[in-house]
Amino acid sequence: MAPEENNDFSAKLAQLRDDYVCRVRDELTQLVALEKQGRGELEKDGRLPQVAASEMRSIAHRLAGSAGTFGFAALGGRARVLENQLDRALTPGAKVSPAWVAVRKSLSTLQYDLQRDIANAAPASQTLNPLQERMPHQDSNQLARVAVVEDDPHVGEDLLLTLEHFGFAVSLFTSPEMAQKAILAMPPDAIVLDQHFALTPMQGTEWVRQLQQSLCSMPPVLFISSSRDFPTLYEIAEAGGRGFFSKPVDVPQLVSRLEKLLPWRQAEPYRVLIVDDDRPLSERFKLLLERQGMVAETLDQPTRLLDELHRFRPDLVLMDLYLPGYSGVTLARLVRLQQEWCSLPIVYLSAETDLDRQLEAMDIGADDFIAKPIADNHFVASVGVRVRRARELNDLLRQDRMTGLLNHALIKEELGHELTRATREKTALAVVMLDIDRFKGINDRYGHATGDLVICALANLLRQRLRRTDRIGRYGGEEFMAVLPGCGLAQVQSVIDQVREHFQAIPFVSDEGEFFVTLSAGVAAIEADGRGHSGDQLLAAADGALYQAKNTGRNRVVLAATLPG
Repeated sequence: MAPEENNDFSAKLAQLRDDYVCRVRDELTQLVALEKQGRGELEKDGRLPQVAASEMRSIAHRLAGSAGTFGFAALGGRARVLENQLDRALTPGAKVSPAWVAVRKSLSTLQYDLQRDIANAAPASQTLNPLQERMPHQDSNQLARVAVVEDDPHVGEDLLLTLEHFGFAVSLFTSPEMAQKAILAMPPDAIVLDQHFALTPMQGTEWVRQLQQSLCSMPPVLFISSSRDFPTLYEIAEAGGRGFFSKPVDVPQLVSRLEKLLPWRQAEPYRVLIVDDDRPLSERFKLLLERQGMVAETLDQPTRLLDELHRFRPDLVLMDLYLPGYSGVTLARLVRLQQEWCSLPIVYLSAETDLDRQLEAMDIGADDFIAKPIADNHFVASVGVRVRRARELNDLLRQDRMTGLLNHALIKEELGHELTRATREKTALAVVMLDIDRFKGINDRYGHATGDLVICALANLLRQRLRRTDRIGRYGGEEFMAVLPGCGLAQVQSVIDQVREHFQAIPFVSDEGEFFVTLSAGVAAIEADGRGHSGDQLLAAADGALYQAKNTGRNRVVLAATLPG
């Protein structure tokens, strides 16, 4: 991360902490006023002041959960003590007067604890941890950088050109010495390496071991070689190789492996909704997650929860267990009433420390529990693990098994969601139908395994060449569908025509030698918004344009008439 970004991040953390201190001072003043009010009621009739005690407990609970996160450990600990004392005071049969005396003593030290924590607190930038560093490229559409180390110029040039067709930024090095110097200066996202150099006695595995000693983090290395005997494969595995491909290299298969090793390339940023009435705390959590390349939104009005789920469509919901006037448990149940959100992961983020209550809350409607207060790096790691697993599970349920794209039902569902969004935001929306030309002939001549490889190659190409915000699905067989938000006909035509050109340049390998494949595509779009149009209308228009492309020579992109907004 650039120094100016780090400075900006630290400044935002410091501002949030300053805002938090102002709020805490107001809450301490409110606690003192409530205690005085309660003491007056207690002295008047000897009964516990229920309203004052309950309001004090809510404030103490909120402080106990948030103070430690902002670096005010003593304040948080004392607030926890006060919360427990108020819990005991509110227990039926408790001795009221002694309990209230204990509450008053705890309250008298809170102001002191705050001042001491402020004096001892480290600057915001010093609370950071290497675990909080943003993952490479997690929040950008930057091309994945691949270093090809190959001293045979013909093999190297073929790899470079084909990988570039798939959308990688490729650097070709014809000597290991040149490659090492460049990689140490700017490590790539992956390395494709020949195991047997023709012009130097050094083996590729030996070069990798040397490079590992100089790099803090080694990018994944994929080896290529004319030999595939057991000693060669064992040596590559011992050196930490992440893939092996025999010459001549089947580049589409190599690309498929690269995609698995660089999953952030095809994944949208994780989306997390934080439902919490403690605004400074939720804003801090939002800032930490955004620094990791996630997209986070905060919500402090539970009545807007369902609307926000439909608008934001999160991968994960972080929800406080106790919200003013509402129970997090009941809200989780409410979410689960909707079929659409039955599998949405909900994680309670709460200062509740009673294990039985935590388990009871999870049993009713949520999937996990993160206890407040929590250190920044632990928070980021905890959310990262949970949202990644949730995304992986969701992808397994939604994906076409062969290509990893959305399946037929889900890509049509995504069209409906994006059309709703285009209507609401008054933006353009395009739908593309693509079909591999003469695919039956490919299967008949080269076999179904090769045909499957061609299908997967087009899937990989679409993932690399389209945006992460675009939705891509396998519609059936050799037919694909893409939904491109914010794009009109002219823009989509240019993008899909580039896909078509790159696809026809990819060499496929068979027993009969290399062969090439083309595709046809039909595009339909709404230019203003989707009002008055259905997903089926858009789909039918794109399908009609595809039919026209097939019947006018193939290997072309045909535009349907623009649907009026």
